[in-house]
Amino acid sequence: MGKIKGILIITIVAAVLFIFASSAQSQTMMKQEEALMKAVISSEAKFSKSVITCVVRHKNTSFDKDAIEIRLNEVLKAINPDEKSIVKNIVQGNDKIRANALCTKTNLAYNIIMEASGEESYEIIDITLDGDIDHIVSQKQLLENIYKEEWENSSFSMSTLGFYEGQLSNDILNKKINRIIKSLDGRKVEELQDEDIISVAAFSENIEGGVTSMDKKVNIQIAARYSSFDHKTYIWIGTPLINVEY
Repeated sequence: MGKIKGILIITIVAAVLFIFASSAQSQTMMKQEEALMKAVISSEAKFSKSVITCVVRHKNTSFDKDAIEIRLNEVLKAINPDEKSIVKNIVQGNDKIRANALCTKTNLAYNIIMEASGEESYEIIDITLDGDIDHIVSQKQLLENIYKEEWENSSFSMSTLGFYEGQLSNDILNKKINRIIKSLDGRKVEELQDEDIISVAAFSENIEGGVTSMDKKVNIQIAARYSSFDHKTYIWIGTPLINVEY
């Protein structure tokens, strides 16, 4: 697993996240969720799980323990989860306050993290969707509504996990990956292949947002590998990067 994590984790560690200017092309560019769903269709895989991650950084904003708790409750109210599923924890140290909440509602699981230190603070929300990938659109809208005042200071990523029955050869997987990238009008930027895994980073001018990695623009990442445990070939598709371990 260490080898797998190391492959495009190199990209993630090296990446400097930023939102590419998109106002000039806003009428023709796809939103991230639209690109991901288009990629899923092009892959022809069966998809079982998706993860959305939103990171919001607050500068020159001081939160005490009470303010963090109020903020956490505001986010939970916006999510409107099953009340019985909510688990909250707030810890105050010498120079840091950290809050965490876990909750669920139908086919959706939320992990909310808030941390404040001095005049800087950040919030992270991970949303895991089981099954219906169509929920990606509504959950992205939920995040936009929660963070509409801070959206310019946020970074956003999403990925989805699919599979093919049996073991697919690297030749077949490369054809599927190329078809996905072509469907998004993208081009390959980085590529790593060996017996265990294929990992490709690409960029499309038609998709909002992205990251820079080694001075290269990236807003699509695809990885695939075979699992002998359940005799399936798994594929991960992420934008701008895959935000889960693979």
